[in-house]
Amino acid sequence: MHYFSYEGTKWLLQNQKRQRPFSSIKEAEVRRNGLTLINVLVLTTHDEKQYQIRTYNLIDELYVDVLIDRYVYPYMRPESQAVWDRQVNLEELYKEAEYKIKSF
Repeated sequence: MHYFSYEGTKWLLQNQKRQRPFSSIKEAEVRRNGLTLINVLVLTTHDEKQYQIRTYNLIDELYVDVLIDRYVYPYMRPESQAVWDRQVNLEELYKEAEYKIKSF
């Protein structure tokens, strides 16, 4: 099982074996399992390991994007931020979720 934790001054992606800082995340995307129709948040790190966090459709894909943009994006490396900016249409996100980007 994967989950997020906050330790000291940094956010971590954590499972039972290891902890990964958010700065190690290369790509984040939401995928839908074709068999179970459950949305899965897939986080790929710079060493090409994938971590899957099931949302069990409790959180809409739109709000998963908002959560990634708000909490993970500020800690990502610049090249990862560029990939995220290409994947997500922030204007559409703003309109649909009434979401504004916070400056940190």
